[in-house]
Amino acid sequence: MIVQQLKKIKQFFLLLVTLAKRSELPLIFHLESIDASYYLHGSPIAGIRDPHPLFDSYYYRRKYMSPEDNQHPFAHYLKTGIKKGYRPGPYFDPVVFLSRFRCDTDENPLVIYNEASPSDRLCTGLLFNASWYVSQTPSLARAGLDPLFHYRLFGIQEQKRINPLMDAGTYRNDHSAVLADGNDPVSLYLLEHQEEKSSLFPHFDPVYYREQYGNSAHDRSPLEDYLGSGIEKKHYPQTRISKLVSKPLISVIVPVFNPTIASLQNCIESVLYQSYPHWELCLIDDGSDNQQVRVVLEEWRNRDHRIKVRYLEVNGGISVATNQGISEAEGNYIGFLDNDDELTVDCLQRIAETINEVQPEVIYTDEILIGEDGRYYSKFRKPEYNYGLLLSHNYMTHFTVVSAHQIRRAGGLRTEYDGAQDYDLMLRLSEQTKNISHIPRALYLWRASQTSTSINHDQKQYAHDAGRRALENHLSRSGPDAIVADGPVKYNYTVQRVCKKPIRPMVCIWPQDFNQPKKIALPLQDLIDSQGGEVVYLADWISLSLNSQESPMKLSLTSMLDRLIHESERELVVLLSDSIQTCSSRWLDTLAGNAEQPEVAVACGRISYDGADGKSYKLPDLEDETPLHFFYFLCNGSLHLNGLHSMQDVGFASWNNVMICRSNYLRVGGFDTERYPMLFGLVDLCNRLRQSGERIIYHPDALVEAQQEMEPEWLSSNQPDLRQEMGLFKSSNQNLLQYGPPYYNPEVLADHGFEQAKFSHWISAGSSN
Repeated sequence: MIVQQLKKIKQFFLLLVTLAKRSELPLIFHLESIDASYYLHGSPIAGIRDPHPLFDSYYYRRKYMSPEDNQHPFAHYLKTGIKKGYRPGPYFDPVVFLSRFRCDTDENPLVIYNEASPSDRLCTGLLFNASWYVSQTPSLARAGLDPLFHYRLFGIQEQKRINPLMDAGTYRNDHSAVLADGNDPVSLYLLEHQEEKSSLFPHFDPVYYREQYGNSAHDRSPLEDYLGSGIEKKHYPQTRISKLVSKPLISVIVPVFNPTIASLQNCIESVLYQSYPHWELCLIDDGSDNQQVRVVLEEWRNRDHRIKVRYLEVNGGISVATNQGISEAEGNYIGFLDNDDELTVDCLQRIAETINEVQPEVIYTDEILIGEDGRYYSKFRKPEYNYGLLLSHNYMTHFTVVSAHQIRRAGGLRTEYDGAQDYDLMLRLSEQTKNISHIPRALYLWRASQTSTSINHDQKQYAHDAGRRALENHLSRSGPDAIVADGPVKYNYTVQRVCKKPIRPMVCIWPQDFNQPKKIALPLQDLIDSQGGEVVYLADWISLSLNSQESPMKLSLTSMLDRLIHESERELVVLLSDSIQTCSSRWLDTLAGNAEQPEVAVACGRISYDGADGKSYKLPDLEDETPLHFFYFLCNGSLHLNGLHSMQDVGFASWNNVMICRSNYLRVGGFDTERYPMLFGLVDLCNRLRQSGERIIYHPDALVEAQQEMEPEWLSSNQPDLRQEMGLFKSSNQNLLQYGPPYYNPEVLADHGFEQAKFSHWISAGSSN
């Protein structure tokens, strides 16, 4: 350690000697210009160790020096650059920095910076938002570290952002050869890409901006001009926004109660930096006793006229504060943001684009779980509007935007459900409108803490209880009797529907092997008998039902089942494999209770294999092009993605543990026995039922258990015919399938490194081409 320190000190004095020889300036002047601590800790870039946080040798040499000039860039700056008003690096704007000290522009800014107080160092230019950077890294404030010092030594390598617009990770991947040596991506951007659209600032188009708003003042880049004044002037950062036919005003409501100052600052700035400028921010302080909160709120109110602040004298709770914001909101749409969370830069733009496309009443997005330092933990990918899943838990959560008309029609939030007030609101809105849109993009940053429900499910039992009461209240209004119980995890519930009449189903047992059909276990038989059910063994029934001219060998699976359903007098028909050994006590009740619901045509349940859930189809194997793998992904992909423990709507059901309503089956013409004689007959039926407005519902309590997961013999022996069925189903449903089965969020594929084009080809036979 001592040897290393001596080497660094030697390097430092060698720099001083070199500069003294080359610059013809007094040595003491160099000493005042150098931050010795930064120099000794910094890593050399392109063989040069920078002597000051504001000075970037790579940037300075390429911007101001000729290739033939072999001077040390720092010596050139001290000797020539200061007099000519050159910038020592990308984060110095002389107008912004020197105006704070009322200094002449030919004074050495490096010396002024060294002598400045920590608060004055926060404003060196427009690109580096030092206060935001500190709030993203709270440990800096606690340690009293210089934010620019930290960024240049550590933040660059950690791909930290210097302002909310920045995407360092994507840009670094695009320019890995240049940035591999530790170069600052912002330096490269200003030198080579500031006049073109770049992945470093993906939501800012400098070409469009310059064309619309003219050249920047003070030798600033278009991006600096936008950050300096364009945001508050509501300038558009890109042409997509200007071309929107409708530009609705979006009111963002933020109830504020004693947040950390850093998280509050982040929250507000995330709205200020929105690429879509037609917003208002309603900050409702709910009786915070931290006086610094009021100071921060007033600073923001004075900065931008779109920010409204209202103070409540006493703490009334989140619903009271939110309702106050709703009453003052002037927007066409109202969104809800917690005081320690953030929006991505393009969040409101995506919302406005969706409003232009489909005019929804309710919009919700995917979200990202982040730490207190802004680090990404995980993404929560959600399905399109899924009423069944909403009855299990509030999967919509953040970011939710509602038309002002609908939210006022609903009466706003209800205080008796505080803790689950947003869940209660979503359930009531689901009663008012089905015009609900999902944006499959992670546009909301949900901050995790040890006291938040986002990371610690032991917290806020009252919130879980309030959610259960909200669900019970909703179900009491929506019709049939239902019982709500706690689900297997916190904030998750189980709805058990009460059957209005005796079940009396027909349970059709189809064999894994038609040559060796098996009988079901006695407990299963007893359960069916106790509920007035009828057990039919398909292999036996078809043999007895054929006349002398018919051969069972010529009948397909769907032909046999179609014939059985047509001849049956039972309204509810269950299809069950003879591999099933046991079932839960409420298996049939659960299937029937859901099948009886309005708009439900098919109900399916959970299958356990030797006590486990079997193979996961959350992600497809694109190398497996077999019909069976494709079939199971269609049936189980969304189910596994959204959680096997949750009741939910699904796009398709598989042949095992499924209940079909006979009247709906007959209404759409039953199985297409000619086109889909075997495997794909049921998914085709489900597809036609959904197109007619019916739902396919899954419930985890309708549980059966098989001995092992195995492929039926009659499938393995008919691969050519199955491939023909698969190809026909793909070609007939390309538009439906190109992004995955219904209720499947395709963004999860990108999260796991899948290529969208390859997936589209796999699932829909190249429909993306």
